[in-house]
Amino acid sequence: MAIRYSQEFKDQAIEKTLQRGDKTIQCIADELNINLFTLKEWLRKAQPTMTSTSNPQRPADWTPKQRFEALMKSAGLAGESLSAFCREQGLFPHHLETWKQGFITGNPSPGPATDKALRTELGQVKKELNRKEKALAEAAALLVLQIPTRGTRKVPSVLGGKGMMIAFPERQQLLNYFDEAVSQGARRTKAANIIGLRLRTLQRWRQPETLKPDGRTQRQFTPPNKLTDEERENILALANSEEFKNRTPHQIVPMLAERGVYIASESSFYRVLKEADQLKHRHASRAANPCSKPKALTASAPNQVYSWDITYLATLIKGQFFYLYLFMDIFSRKIVGWQVYHEESSSQAADVMRDICQREGIPSGQLVLHSDNGSPMKGATMLATLQKLGVAPSRSRPSVSNDNPYSEALFKTLKYGPRWRAQTV
Repeated sequence: MAIRYSQEFKDQAIEKTLQRGDKTIQCIADELNINLFTLKEWLRKAQPTMTSTSNPQRPADWTPKQRFEALMKSAGLAGESLSAFCREQGLFPHHLETWKQGFITGNPSPGPATDKALRTELGQVKKELNRKEKALAEAAALLVLQIPTRGTRKVPSVLGGKGMMIAFPERQQLLNYFDEAVSQGARRTKAANIIGLRLRTLQRWRQPETLKPDGRTQRQFTPPNKLTDEERENILALANSEEFKNRTPHQIVPMLAERGVYIASESSFYRVLKEADQLKHRHASRAANPCSKPKALTASAPNQVYSWDITYLATLIKGQFFYLYLFMDIFSRKIVGWQVYHEESSSQAADVMRDICQREGIPSGQLVLHSDNGSPMKGATMLATLQKLGVAPSRSRPSVSNDNPYSEALFKTLKYGPRWRAQTV
């Protein structure tokens, strides 16, 4: 059933359409709940009545020049005369007031062409800004995959090419890195390229039926020429026989080959002997005696651990030296005893040690005396004196210079002092 509209409604619709501003005719039709073609038909029929106006354009389409001329013509009008002028020009009084304020502030409203150009430019700027924001977010997300963590890259630089075997835990970790980068704005293809895999590979890993350990890691391969248990026992029995018990596989295999006997290759002999822990020492010579680091000595109070050594003291005659015997407490760094002699002797060192124990009141079984491996330190007289005094001897490892650092450091402090240099020159 066709809807009949009153003439008053039609006139209001036409007036609202003419004063629509930036709105489209479709928006006005939607607001009035009428058909677009009906509204356009009303405008077409009302066109003869609109010719009476001096400017049939919409107020929003007027140029700044036309707006200025309208303001000049309506400058002295008010009341009914202003309303008549507005009806003649197709305006409303608020249009004149808005244009007036724009000219007063120096920001007149732009014309339709300028306004459209500004809207187009603003749209392009927004589009470019959005593109750059996405690119920046993508770069930051891709950079996360390349930032070193604890000395290593988050993702290895090269995972290999097609067919590269990647363990199941590594697959899950790579998928987590991929999801993290994509969630932060990176494109899927770019993130896959940074990881070093194809996007199709990552998509295939996501499928429940394919996200499983690589079958190549579960393959059980037994070489056809693997040695049997009987052959291994034969190799061990031959290597431990009286003839070959002190020979290496490098000697056993050629000797058997000269007799025309072949049991296994030289590498198989080595492998079997290594698995049986029989490859460490197979020579007739005595096995090497390992020299381990001695147990560390700890002093928590004075007169628990002493360190002593002998050093040369230069004289005024070139080639002749005095010998400084110096004993120090490593806890307090106190020099508990010292003497200067013409030669090195264990008996003289024993005399100094006997005097120190008597002067410091050291009971038996309390003190440990540490030294290097010099002949006075290992002399029979010195060892017998220490045993009689109840002092435990301790010596450095052979050919190791840093096991007695306290005496060596004190000697350097003594000999590099300015007063020592002045007295010996």
